[in-house]
Amino acid sequence: MEKHQNNNEGTKQQLIEKDEGTETFKNKWYDEECKFSIKEMKKAREKWLIKGRKEKEEQEYHHKRKEAHKIIRN
Repeated sequence: MEKHQNNNEGTKQQLIEKDEGTETFKNKWYDEECKFSIKEMKKAREKWLIKGRKEKEEQEYHHKRKEAHKIIRN
């Protein structure tokens, strides 16, 4: 029983370390700025869809989308 419990603790520790070290070569460029930009773009799109696709919200969405893609490309 103790061996099984130690194995569980080791597995938990490995998962914690994996969560902390998820940054790999493929996604090093994806930082907080990218996350924030995409979140803002999604909020603008949701606002545009909820408010009945008004022109002001559409322009805001397209502006946020353009900014997000610019940040991600650089």
